[in-house]
Amino acid sequence: MSIRLPSILTKLWKSPSLMTFSRLCAMGLSLASAPIIARSLGPSGRGLTAAALAALIIVPLIISFGYPMAVRRHVARHGVSGILNRSRLLLLVLILPSWAIGLVLSKSVLADLNTQAAFAFVIAMTCSPLAVSWILDSNVLIAQQRFGGYSTLNIVQPLVSIILIILAWITSNVTVEIVIWAQLGSSLAAFIVGLLIVPFEYSGENRVSILPLIREGFSYSGSQIAEAASQRVDSILLLGIIGPYGTGIYSVAFTVASLPLALTQAVSGAIFKSAASNPDLSTGGLAPAALRASVVIGFASALTIGIASPLFIPFLFGPEFLPAVPIALLCLGATLALSVGGVASNLLAAFGKGWVMTAAQVGGLAINILLIFLLAPLLDETGAAIAKVVGCWVCLAVCLTGLRITPRLLVPGTKDLSYSVRLLLDGDSKGRFS
Repeated sequence: MSIRLPSILTKLWKSPSLMTFSRLCAMGLSLASAPIIARSLGPSGRGLTAAALAALIIVPLIISFGYPMAVRRHVARHGVSGILNRSRLLLLVLILPSWAIGLVLSKSVLADLNTQAAFAFVIAMTCSPLAVSWILDSNVLIAQQRFGGYSTLNIVQPLVSIILIILAWITSNVTVEIVIWAQLGSSLAAFIVGLLIVPFEYSGENRVSILPLIREGFSYSGSQIAEAASQRVDSILLLGIIGPYGTGIYSVAFTVASLPLALTQAVSGAIFKSAASNPDLSTGGLAPAALRASVVIGFASALTIGIASPLFIPFLFGPEFLPAVPIALLCLGATLALSVGGVASNLLAAFGKGWVMTAAQVGGLAINILLIFLLAPLLDETGAAIAKVVGCWVCLAVCLTGLRITPRLLVPGTKDLSYSVRLLLDGDSKGRFS
């Protein structure tokens, strides 16, 4: 029996497994740059850089007000139908607010940046609409289940970033401002690739109003902002509480503990279209099955990371980051909650329960921030890790309540083990839940 290579490649290009692979590659590239930055700048420089990059990642989600998620749901249900052109023109109004936010942050929480780094940060922040554009393109590709295109776009940003950082490292020129410029350059590259993969529409079909999508986006905005903030804002807050050194240790620990999210994000992408097209499945077979798959994947990944961390962290980041090992192991308490919560949050979005999604993410973030201020001054990085774990479990509890899923339905059986693998490799291509 002959094997047709083109058909295999075509199947792979359309498979959610490619999405998983791209996420793992993206995380791997980010991890590859992390030791270079850490070894060149030390824990303090790593902490300051982590805070600046966290702001550059969170702000595009803040100024987009959940609009990309609303577009994703619209495209999954009705197709593109002429909304891309207006959506991209809408991004022009975000330039001035982005500049103002960058200026305020550079004078407040990031006041420790030197003049060159502060200038780079303000310029990069002013260009935040570039990131909003490729985030919008990513959501369109997921809705269309174009996993090959999504994977390409997903890997461009970290790939360009690591190339620029390696060039700086080779020339012994790794500084905080260089890392920020690399972030801007990689965002520009992703913006260009997004335009190529999801091009402007020239058919003249441009009659769909975006105002309903803007209104719908507000119901998702709090959730998306809180979800990004829950993974990044602690680096900004901790900078002023435990200093750059402790922030650098915590940043490395949580980066390692969050690696399994690459797999569960692929689960979310695989089932989103079916969920958005069939709201009646919110309490049916789709939600429990997808969540049990995320339990299997999250638990297996967390166990693997827990075993590897004591050797992996000092080897990759250097012996000065050895204190990050116990913090990473503690952060693994949040890994399962993050894995299952990420899938649950996307199910809520697909089912049109944006406000429940927002309540879950905001609630978890509020608890996380409260505990950071209570525990970090006393326990340093350990307190920050405990705050993260509790906040993630609170978020998951609210998501499950919104989906009307009881903990009993999350207990995986033997069939869920094989289904988890099939979901990552083939998604819902057979229309099991359609």
